[in-house]
Order: sequence, then structure tokens, then C-alpha cells
Amino acid sequence: MEEQCMMQADARLRGTLDIARSTSSRQIRKWASRSRHRLLSIHRDSKDLKQRILYALSANDNCHQSKIADRCTDWPWLPNKQCGSWYVPPPRRVDSSSAGIPAAPNENPTEVYFKSTDGHVGTYAVSLKRLNFPLLELLHRSNGGGCFLVDSSVRKILPDSFSRTIPIWCCVINRLVLKYRLEFDSEQSFFDNSHNDRDEVCNWDTMLHAPSSVVSPEEHLEISNLIDSRVEMLYESGAVVDPSRLVRVVTRPVRAIWVANASVQQDTMIHHCPSDRRDLENFFIIVCCNPSHYNEEGGSSKNHIRWVGDNEGYYYYTPGAA
Repeated sequence: MEEQCMMQADARLRGTLDIARSTSSRQIRKWASRSRHRLLSIHRDSKDLKQRILYALSANDNCHQSKIADRCTDWPWLPNKQCGSWYVPPPRRVDSSSAGIPAAPNENPTEVYFKSTDGHVGTYAVSLKRLNFPLLELLHRSNGGGCFLVDSSVRKILPDSFSRTIPIWCCVINRLVLKYRLEFDSEQSFFDNSHNDRDEVCNWDTMLHAPSSVVSPEEHLEISNLIDSRVEMLYESGAVVDPSRLVRVVTRPVRAIWVANASVQQDTMIHHCPSDRRDLENFFIIVCCNPSHYNEEGGSSKNHIRWVGDNEGYYYYTPGAA
């Protein structure tokens, strides 16, 4: 009797293990298939990325964007860690010490990391761990004063890193540079041409520019009210070791524009101040590109797997992706 019970238990155990193996195998095959579709989608989106972005800029009715399209063909392309690394192949990344020139295999390309969580609702932070000062050096040295930054989201028209983190960072950097400039001006020891430089300071842009398709007027006001505290935090932290160097590098205000779903997203400032359409040639421009298509009706894209393409590190854990 005891032997019979043992045999039945052993049979049940073997059956359970067989079911577990079968289920696991089916699930792995399912993940591998879906991952393959997503990887093919990423390949498709990245293949003609440059042409699609340049076309969107040139087709925009805003004459300022059309001017950008004429001068941005040689701007460097950078991925925003982590997701952007799926779309920008290494040969198109550049070294900050030689803007516009592809980095040699043994050189470290400029790394840019604007984290979405820094811009989440209720946070609106500038991280001292991710100041991204090498990007400012790159903008200063690049031909035409701009770059393309790539990040992706299929659950939103723009990832939070583009819609909030970067606009906050740009505004904080602009106000911080102005603060340093005014300090140097009071010392009367910094400006070589005082008349022109003082005019430049008076026209220095310190407004918060964000995509109106994502950031509502109420949220824009809320973030704007927090910018000065973020500037003071960065100023008091001592993270800027050489303020004079920062001022000499940031010779123009930094500003972002956004391209998603094959169109340029409207700036919130056009809604707040319709008459304020400053020439973008007077800015360092970061063109924030979302290569993925956002399905506005469904709020997502077919074949999208949440953990595939959202973080470069997860690639190594994707079944069938290696």
C-alpha cells in the first residue's frame, strides 16, 4: 500500500514537472516571438530616422523650424540613455571634444542621461548626479549650435524625459548662466564688449519651454514657479566648479524642440505669449526625437512589449534577442 502511494505521488510529481516544462517552454517561445517583432519594429523606426525628422522640421508651418531644417543636417545625433541607445547606432554618436565627428572606437562618446523620473509630476527636479554638462560643450562646439537627442515611448507621444526633464534642465541652466553673468558684470571684469554683452543679457531667454501637447497650462505654471528654487539649489550646491567656463560655453540660451508622430510639437510659450516668437538661431537647440509611433486612439503601439526597448540593459535578458 505504501509502495503504491509512493508510485502515485511520483507519477503526479512527474506530471506536474512535465506541465511546468511545457508551460515554461510555450511562454518562452511566446516572449521570443513578441520580442522579435518588437526588435524588427525598432529596426524599422531607426532605419530612416534622420530623413523622417528632417522632413518633419522642413514641413512645419513655423518658419523658425524651417530655418532649423536648413542648418541642422550636420548636427550630431545622441541617444538618451537608456532607451535611445536602441535607435542611434554607435557610428552616429559623437565625441564632445570634436563635435560633429564620429567618435573613434577607442574614444568614449558623449553620454547624455535625462531621466524620466526627474520630471515626473510632483518631482520636477534637476539631478546633481545627471547634470549633463558635456552636452553643453557639444552644443558649443557643434556646427550651427544644435544636436538631435533620441529617446522613445510608445505609451506617450513623448517620454517624460523630453516633455518635462529636459525643459526644466534647459530653463534652470539658462537662469543659472544669467545669474553668473550678472555677477561677473557687477565685477566689471568679464565682458570684453560691454555694450553688446549687456544687450545680450537683457534679451537672454529665461522662460520655460515645454510641449503643449503634454504639459497643460496649469502644470506649466506649477513648474515655472519651481524653477528659481531649482536654480538656487544648483547654485548653492557648488556642482558648477568653474562658473566662468560655464558662461563662456553657454553663449546662447538652451532650448528644446520636439518631433513625434512625424510632426513638430507646439511650444507652450506660443500659447502664453503668441507675440513671442524668438528666432531660434539665437539658441542652442536640442531636437528631441521620438522615433516610435504613438497610437493616440489606443494609447500604445502594436507589438510593443513593456520591457523591450524601454531600457537598453534589458536587451540582455530578452529571449531570442541575442
